[in-house]
Amino acid sequence: MTVNVTKPEINVREKLAELDKPTGIAGEAMLRAETPQEQFNLIGAGRRNMIINGAQNVSQRGTSVSVSTSANTFLTDRFFSRIQGSTGTATASQVSDAPVGFTSSLKLTVGTADGSLGAADYTRIHQDIEGYTCIGTGWGTDSGVPVTLSFWVKSSIAGTYSIAVYNSDASRSIVKEYTIDAASTWEYKTLTIPPNNGTWVFDNGFGIRVTFSLGAGSTYTCTEANLERWTSNFDFSSPNNVNIMATSGATFQITGVQLELGKVATPFEHRSYGEELALCQRYYYRITSDGTNQNILGVGLVDGTADAYTQIYLPVTMRTAPTSMDVTGTASDYGVRMGSGIAVVSDTVPLLSSDTQPDIAIVLFSVATGLTANSACFGRAMTSGTYLGFYAEL
Repeated sequence: MTVNVTKPEINVREKLAELDKPTGIAGEAMLRAETPQEQFNLIGAGRRNMIINGAQNVSQRGTSVSVSTSANTFLTDRFFSRIQGSTGTATASQVSDAPVGFTSSLKLTVGTADGSLGAADYTRIHQDIEGYTCIGTGWGTDSGVPVTLSFWVKSSIAGTYSIAVYNSDASRSIVKEYTIDAASTWEYKTLTIPPNNGTWVFDNGFGIRVTFSLGAGSTYTCTEANLERWTSNFDFSSPNNVNIMATSGATFQITGVQLELGKVATPFEHRSYGEELALCQRYYYRITSDGTNQNILGVGLVDGTADAYTQIYLPVTMRTAPTSMDVTGTASDYGVRMGSGIAVVSDTVPLLSSDTQPDIAIVLFSVATGLTANSACFGRAMTSGTYLGFYAEL
């Protein structure tokens, strides 16, 4: 006699969810993870955040700057603001107003308002992520994985806002909305971005751009039909987006910005200030005179009687050889001093030499006369606060 015994199938995840002892948010996320990679990310193993300086702690360029029209304006490192086409004005600031667990935020404040919004006008804040950092996404292949953007946001104007993600040639973009529910209140947002099979750069070039839209004209605004999905258009704003430039005194702030692999936002990855600063210095490095140690900016050799080429060893290898250099003040803020003790004031502000490399900057200090050919020397700052800033941004 044969006895057949059958029993119903059991969904283990559902049964675990029914247990009296709750698994908690983290436990439920682990149970829902579809791949080992997602579980790996959830427990915080390894570096997770592809955004650099998401906590807005590093600001080598200062604490406040006027946002230029039709130009990218950096303040807190790796984040830049831009106003295109508008006659309005705004200021970007690093401020101490931040949610619990953070000490700084990036704040955009509207000065002169401009309520009009031409087709090609826009206001936005964004970060370009280097291609090497984006390799783990697998985008551009059939094995691509989703990523999740999380951030803290605060604005004086409640309403609908949007973020966008797109590639280096703007041939693939996706716009996703979020809502600021209450004015002047810190709120936490998370948005998941599906993978894309378009063309993505995975070298030291521009890999992924993350944009926070603060209003845009029709040229860069997606339609409702395209919202929340990948398109081949260059869109980075929702048609429902608040136009912050329409209100004088309006503010928008962000901090705790994190972009990570997977469908679930994990707690913000706080890195040490030293580590975050080094990551930022791959793209921008500023050396500033403090008025002591003879104000040395770099050491080198006199070429002829008027030119001194100085070497400045960069603290980290930059993304590329710096393409330009920021300077402050006038020519008289700089000078050259030779080993014999002779000091002369610069005739022009220093110039970046074409011989500059990713790890060594060669800077030319020129004077009218007074140098001795082939003498050792150093370029110096004649006034405290004088700086040289080396630029290798994406």
